[in-house]
Amino acid sequence: MAGLYVHIPFCESKCGYCDFHSVVAEDDVVDAYVEALTAEAEYSATVLGPHQVFSSLYVGGGTPSRLSELQLERLFEVLSQRFDLAEHAEITVEMNPKSITLSKAMLLANLGVNRASLGVQAFQDWLLSRLERKHSVRDAWDALAVVREAGIAHCSLDLMFGLPNQTTADWRQTLAMAEASGATHISCYSLVLEEGTPFWQAAEAGHLQLPDSDLEADMFERARSVLVSVGFDHYEISNFAKPGHRSLHNENYWRRVPYLGLGSGAHSFWHNRRWSTTNDLSHYISSTTRDGGSVRDWEHVVSEQEAADETMWLGLRLLDGVSDGLFRQRFGVSLHSVYAREVDELLSRGLVEWRGDRLRLTEIGVSLGNQVFAAFIRT
Repeated sequence: MAGLYVHIPFCESKCGYCDFHSVVAEDDVVDAYVEALTAEAEYSATVLGPHQVFSSLYVGGGTPSRLSELQLERLFEVLSQRFDLAEHAEITVEMNPKSITLSKAMLLANLGVNRASLGVQAFQDWLLSRLERKHSVRDAWDALAVVREAGIAHCSLDLMFGLPNQTTADWRQTLAMAEASGATHISCYSLVLEEGTPFWQAAEAGHLQLPDSDLEADMFERARSVLVSVGFDHYEISNFAKPGHRSLHNENYWRRVPYLGLGSGAHSFWHNRRWSTTNDLSHYISSTTRDGGSVRDWEHVVSEQEAADETMWLGLRLLDGVSDGLFRQRFGVSLHSVYAREVDELLSRGLVEWRGDRLRLTEIGVSLGNQVFAAFIRT
């Protein structure tokens, strides 16, 4: 099976820390984009043929809930007609607490959406304002109620730590509120200052006060201890799930399961090729509407060495680790024979361990994951 990703690049406003492909656009541009997206979907489905089954569909952004009900209905109509989704496929839509309404959530539920991903980020209004988010804490609670009332079975929350002037007490409160929300999945991300963003510029000018690295590490460990203690499984570096509620779509990224990306700025991994569609919105709309085939920014054929490297550094993000048996099935050799120097060095530093036939992160390795992943990224 494979995953299907659809990118909706529209937001009501652009947050100062955001480096994702997202834009603020008028309604006529959004209309044109949806038509281009449906044209790309129809073209791609024709190229793939009738036998490809998708185990997950993820509509991300941007802010997919920015689309009108009519636009959402049009999009899902084409996706359901053109792509073969598995009987119990995981179907996720990212939602902004400010733009999701009960009628829109009920429509999505009727269209088959069974998982909502809410970008809450924090449970303090002053921090949300500092992040330039347009929603309030009240909006977040209202959105959670809307999702439940609409009958969407699973709900994931995105939370952020390491924020400007954020304290440990703030983070503890956010974690407590997230646990009380009834969410079945929680993602915890540290704030990363991407070059060129307004937050990065403010930090360079000395106008942004961020927690130091020790405090940020303490916040990460606090998330792990709190969420695990209330029944969440820490299954990937940044992700926690109640039993049976892991994100299948995202987990498949880390397992190198093929996925097809549709929309401006979307990435794909198919038949050992990776590519990205142009994030020039007007170019995407005009070109895709004309012939259905999207315009690619770049395309790369993944070599066997790169495939093995990806298997290691992506797979080690999962706390289950990388199976040597599965590695042998795929590449014909033991992972240790390929990475003897890297593995032995990481073992000696206590960052990884063998658990049965699986190489996995230790407790220390989870905190220093980037050092582990870097060992398997070879140029």
